[in-house]
Amino acid sequence: MSKITKSDEEELVIARKEIVFQKEEKEKRAAELVIADKEKEKRAEELGIANTEKGKRAAELGIANIELAFQDEEKGKRAEELTIANKELVFQNDEKEKRAAELLIANVELAFQNKEKEKRAEELRIANIELAYQNDEKEKRAEELTLANKELAFQNKVKEKRAAELVVANEELAFQNKEKEKRAAELFIANKELAFQNKEKEKRAVELNIANIELIFQTGEKEKRAAELVIADIELAYQNKEKEKQEIANREREQTISYAEGILGTMREPLLVLDKNLRVKSANDAFYRTFSITTKETEGTLVYELKNRRWDTPQLREALEKILPQKSAFNDLEVTFDFPDSGSKVMLLNGRRLIQSEKGEELMLLAMQDITEQRVLQQRNDSFMSMASHELKTPVTTIKTLIQILQVQYKKSKDATLVEYLTTIGQQIEQLTKLVVDLLDVSKIKADKFEVEEKTFDFDALAAEIVKSCQLLSPQHTITVQGVTNVQINGDRNSISRVFINLITNAIKYSPDADKIIITLSHAETGVCVGIKDFGIGIAAIHQDKIFERFFQVGNERGQSFAGLGIGLYISAAIVAQHRGRIWVESAEGEAARLGDKGPAGVGSTFFFELPIQKV
Repeated sequence: MSKITKSDEEELVIARKEIVFQKEEKEKRAAELVIADKEKEKRAEELGIANTEKGKRAAELGIANIELAFQDEEKGKRAEELTIANKELVFQNDEKEKRAAELLIANVELAFQNKEKEKRAEELRIANIELAYQNDEKEKRAEELTLANKELAFQNKVKEKRAAELVVANEELAFQNKEKEKRAAELFIANKELAFQNKEKEKRAVELNIANIELIFQTGEKEKRAAELVIADIELAYQNKEKEKQEIANREREQTISYAEGILGTMREPLLVLDKNLRVKSANDAFYRTFSITTKETEGTLVYELKNRRWDTPQLREALEKILPQKSAFNDLEVTFDFPDSGSKVMLLNGRRLIQSEKGEELMLLAMQDITEQRVLQQRNDSFMSMASHELKTPVTTIKTLIQILQVQYKKSKDATLVEYLTTIGQQIEQLTKLVVDLLDVSKIKADKFEVEEKTFDFDALAAEIVKSCQLLSPQHTITVQGVTNVQINGDRNSISRVFINLITNAIKYSPDADKIIITLSHAETGVCVGIKDFGIGIAAIHQDKIFERFFQVGNERGQSFAGLGIGLYISAAIVAQHRGRIWVESAEGEAARLGDKGPAGVGSTFFFELPIQKV
């Protein structure tokens, strides 16, 4: 047997101290549980007192209900009396409506007769006005007609008030109408005389109009000649100004072109300028160097025909012919070109549509970046990750199984230290297993092989289950759930559980100084929304767009870093996307730290995700 060295003894002392410390922690937790039991007993007593009060209130409500029933009977009797009275009122109203209808018919007949009388009176008044202007000799007859009109107006007013005297008034009107017909015949003869005089006047007016037209024509010709002279002067002045502007614009354009050509010539990334027909108008030196092509082979050539049609790819056609005309720009379009001389190239393209103001010519600017080496390195990295994950999975599973066997064998052993060590090893192996599973899922996502198994389940029950499990991870934080959804979700229950657990564990990890986490549940007609809010370090605005990228991690403003590989949110985003949902974050960096250790409401970070729902 080998001798026990000093270092071994020191390690045993440290291990025993750790065991003593862990036992003290367990005793503290047991004491806390006893205190919690006492609190529950107090609450039970308070509930008993509250139930007694509810019994008294129930008795008072019974008495009140009896009184309400008696009042309802009285109201029923009164309602029957009101029904009889209403029937009598309806009968009386019917009688009144009949009488009102008869009166209405009489009024309509009177109104019709009055309208006829008013029409005749209006015709007489017009005739009188014409006669007054055209013939002085017939003034006496016009005065008589005016008097007759006044009499008719007076009689109409009297007849409106005295409906009973309509018969007498009608007879008087009939007599007066006969007199008016005689006078109208006389007016007709006078009108013929006036018509003859008017024709003579019209002939003279026509002659005067012809003379006026000749004068106006001559005046117009003179004005046209004067206007032509003025316009000619204005055009000369305008042309002189335009020439000056054109000279200035040409000088500025030459300077701008020289400046732009200088910038393009110094750019390291290839750049193409295309016209509206997608023919190359110009290119910079970096383009010629990158693709080993000459100016003669490039300018004026259709972009798809460059390098023996190696540029004719479906992605580039869709971007230039569909996306660019609709959106005026596109960014980060990845296109792979196969060139016989230089091999395969992966290019990242950005396009923008431009219009030259002086000519109105439409141009397209196409900038590109060679990311071939980056993609090769990324593929190697992905292959290594996938291979390493698969290679680690088998030994980790074997170790986990052996540890479980040892735990079962030594469970009844008196050596508590050994059992404690085996438990710790099992926990660490569990974390390593989770890491391997996450790395395998990242590989599946990159290979587009990540799949979910959709089934219908109760969303609120899942949320309650996850919160209960996560609460055990950090007694320091109180996890509160606000709201319910009352819906069934059609999806992969295990995958959505991973999203829940990942967001809650992140909230615990990134809010070490806070004491609470708030989870809100809500739903609309189209989907269910979950919000998980912490009061921790927050996330800067510049990092919020990258937070769901692979291997991206966030530190705080003091440079503090946190454990992890940065793949949890990446996997969560992929799971939500597989369920046709969306995930996002709202945050402000450093607010909780500035406003207090525990962090008031409204600071830290809130992660949201939405999923489509299936109604029960």
